[in-house]
Amino acid sequence: MNIPVPNLDTQAILLLCGRFGKKDIPSASPLTVTEYSQLAQWLWSQKMRPADLLQTGWLERLRDFKHKKITIDRLQILLNRGGAMALAVESWTNKGLWILTRSDPDYPKRLKDKLKQAAPPILYGVGNKALLNRGGLGVVGSRNVDEAGQSFTREVAALCVDLHTPIISGGARGVDRDAMLTALEKGGTVMGVLANGLAQEAVSKKYRQALRDGKLTLISPYNPEARFTVGNAMGRNKYIYALSDACLVVASDTTGGTWHGATENLKKRWVPLLVRSESGIPEGNKRLLQRGGNSVDLETFANAPAKFQTWLGEFPLSPAPEPTPTQSTLWVTESARHPQLSIAETTADYRPEPEAKPVLSPPGDEETSVNAKLESAIPPPPTAGIDPLEKNDPPDAKQPRKPSLPADYTEAVDLFDVIWPYLAHALKEPRIEADLITQFELRTGQMRDWLKKGIEQEKVEKLKRPTRYVLAQQLN
Repeated sequence: MNIPVPNLDTQAILLLCGRFGKKDIPSASPLTVTEYSQLAQWLWSQKMRPADLLQTGWLERLRDFKHKKITIDRLQILLNRGGAMALAVESWTNKGLWILTRSDPDYPKRLKDKLKQAAPPILYGVGNKALLNRGGLGVVGSRNVDEAGQSFTREVAALCVDLHTPIISGGARGVDRDAMLTALEKGGTVMGVLANGLAQEAVSKKYRQALRDGKLTLISPYNPEARFTVGNAMGRNKYIYALSDACLVVASDTTGGTWHGATENLKKRWVPLLVRSESGIPEGNKRLLQRGGNSVDLETFANAPAKFQTWLGEFPLSPAPEPTPTQSTLWVTESARHPQLSIAETTADYRPEPEAKPVLSPPGDEETSVNAKLESAIPPPPTAGIDPLEKNDPPDAKQPRKPSLPADYTEAVDLFDVIWPYLAHALKEPRIEADLITQFELRTGQMRDWLKKGIEQEKVEKLKRPTRYVLAQQLN
């Protein structure tokens, strides 16, 4: 079997940012989004591109590159992983997967346009690439949706099929899977944006025929073999919004993944937010409507025009937040904090991305990002930067946009309230501390603080011999 060989830019980005199944060396872990952004900025300033790092003499060309964490030794180790990369690419290709970087013409234009520097440098996928730029209706909601929500989801998905509009969702149990499988069963097209397990889903029986028929595309910004982690589950939800013409919230609590993803979209104004507004809807739906979401019900969709996707995009975005001069020194826009940068060339668009912020989604909800709460709680320091929106702009071609204070700004947030739904889910059975630290990818001290707080609030019970932790209610 002939294995497609990625172009040199793709190879370099994979080596710098990819994970190939082996445990990372702490001193040479793959570059984070911010680290890759900073390296890309420097390469651009030197009229270089990622592929140049694979050429003889690249060490000499980087002699002036200084970074506290991105050391030359670390880059050498990452770039010397060619053998591991080749084996991984062969394994993924044998499963029908493909790899895209932002330099590829098939890379979703919507991600670049909506997220700009936050668009992921690598996308792994399987299925029909043509669906990546088709748009459609994003559908998100609770994993534990009630019968009314299930019925609503399926009826809307069926209507989208009748109106030749793709469904875009996250593949999680509940609303996501109901929407995706209903559309596929009725012959529609679907794009799934997965947080984990792409390689397994690519060969799953439930998706096999749709992939063969070109009706389905599954993508993920994470290693195709990756298992579920909280960070990955929440970092990927912005892509559902960015790839859609509008996004529908079927059912949301006032905390958790669906809630925070929806409020983040309201804040960032990526696409119109549609919110189910029928009798008996959850409290989260009501509050999203109060915050600027568009009220919809089955009658709304039943009366939609034939040009359905155009109609979706015509729903109003949330009101733009008003700037607050007294707070302007505390807040800067995303483009000002993390300047976009491009390597001038015809096919690639290398723009540094902001570091993926820690986001959490509860196990009982669709894993949508909680950036809105975290960002509104921790004002980042202003950073002078450039914003060359065109590839060939010089570094000082554009000025950062005027900073503004988000409408949902709060002085502080207790992150225990954010993490608790996940911790509660993990503690349904007695767990030792080390297992929890590994699962949540946290420092030992942070996990201990949260466990202690859970005990103080009588939510967590500490067991002895051996020391374990469990939900207090599980002992009743």
